[in-house]
Amino acid sequence: MLRPINSRPPLHLLATNSNPSSSLLASYSVALSLLAHHLLQFLLLPKQKSKTMSTVSRASLDQKLALAKRCSREATLAGAKAAAVATIASAIPTLASVRMLPWAKANINPTGQALIISTVAGMAYFIAADKKILSLARRHSFEDAPEHLRNTSYQGAGRPHPAFFRP
Repeated sequence: MLRPINSRPPLHLLATNSNPSSSLLASYSVALSLLAHHLLQFLLLPKQKSKTMSTVSRASLDQKLALAKRCSREATLAGAKAAAVATIASAIPTLASVRMLPWAKANINPTGQALIISTVAGMAYFIAADKKILSLARRHSFEDAPEHLRNTSYQGAGRPHPAFFRP
């Protein structure tokens, strides 16, 4: 008997660590795993259209779950890489401006500097992870599509679509 996915990722990770950078990364990881959890529930639990329930094999669900876990792992890695690059890219001008510009020296304390840098890192993490999840979902939706729907080029005018319309 198949059970719906009810377990959520642990939220206690946010409050257990006192190191600000690791707790920030832990909060991003928990948020991304919550997003992946809801995405898995949406993808794996099909909507019922009629009163008769279609049978789905356990192997099919296991395959979808493994694919979703791999995609979320790839997205987490892409987000972490983007956050690392964004941290360095925002820390250098932030720290340099605090040392060189009188206004920044007077108005941006170390907490403000950390807030600027961590906000940029967080945005980069979520943007890159979301972009990776969407690209993988698009790629897998084309792989699973029926053959008559895979060819999306227009056949009537003799000219194919421009490159930005192609899948």
